[in-house]
Amino acid sequence: MDLKNNPHFQHGIYMGTSVIKHIETTTYGSIEVALERKRELVEDLKEQFGWDETHKDVAETLGIIHALEQEQKLIESQRVIPDVTEDDVIEKAEELGIKLSEEMIETVLGRLPTADNLEDIINEVRNEL
Repeated sequence: MDLKNNPHFQHGIYMGTSVIKHIETTTYGSIEVALERKRELVEDLKEQFGWDETHKDVAETLGIIHALEQEQKLIESQRVIPDVTEDDVIEKAEELGIKLSEEMIETVLGRLPTADNLEDIINEVRNEL
């Protein structure tokens, strides 16, 4: 059975959304810590008991991990790079050994409000233009 169709995995996703809603009041305190602990739990369950993804506890925990990872991606996609200037873009491009045209610099600057990595944006623009 595909893990995504496993009812225990799906229940784990539901449980994960509850953890996300209350993350600051949980023992984890953050999504990063929760992910780390849940990944450790999966490894422990597999190692100590020989369980795989078909076991209820492993499938549920993987569902929780999936929900946490999706939330982490959403948060990262909404992160803003503050106050990046044209000079910052040129300096970063030079560090990467990339010569950007004015058009490329404008394109990079236009993508900054939702970007989380200036280096990735510069490389994307270089490959596109």
